[in-house]
Amino acid sequence: MPAPAVDDIDYTDIEEKYKVQYDDGFDTTLVVDGVPVIDESKRERLLNKFCKEFGRKGVTIKPEDVYLPWNDATGKSKGYAFVDFRTVDDANLALTAVNNHPFDSKHTFKLNRFTDIPGYANMDESYSDPKYEEFKPKEHLRAWLGDPQGRDQYVTYRHEDVEIHWHGKPSQSELAFKP
Repeated sequence: MPAPAVDDIDYTDIEEKYKVQYDDGFDTTLVVDGVPVIDESKRERLLNKFCKEFGRKGVTIKPEDVYLPWNDATGKSKGYAFVDFRTVDDANLALTAVNNHPFDSKHTFKLNRFTDIPGYANMDESYSDPKYEEFKPKEHLRAWLGDPQGRDQYVTYRHEDVEIHWHGKPSQSELAFKP
């Protein structure tokens, strides 16, 4: 009986068993703009202050989690940093807590997800005039506040979900808008 050819052997069970699980994306990486431009002598001091500012907002990071890109021609940093977080929730917390946070009198942190950067780079920058609706006079200026059925509106906010509901008679609630 001849030995099977190498091409005839089924390796799928071995490949499944030892398959390497890759990280799905860069959801745990944030880009921090507004970092001071410094030279190499101030790097350690900047990283320590950087971590301390994040810690003040409740986001704990270590200097090893921060990558500062350098301009080799000038020997200085480029003014932004990449920060890796352990979980997506930590990254989301940092994004909401530290975005627009003043670092010092001249620098303010602006945070973006690393995965959002290609969308900003490919954004259409051509201007188009907005379409205006023709004015239709109402019987009074606050007519937009009134509901024909006499209902009130209320907003619920949970984590990142925002919903606007109508509330009328007791135990009557209707979803009005969910972005």
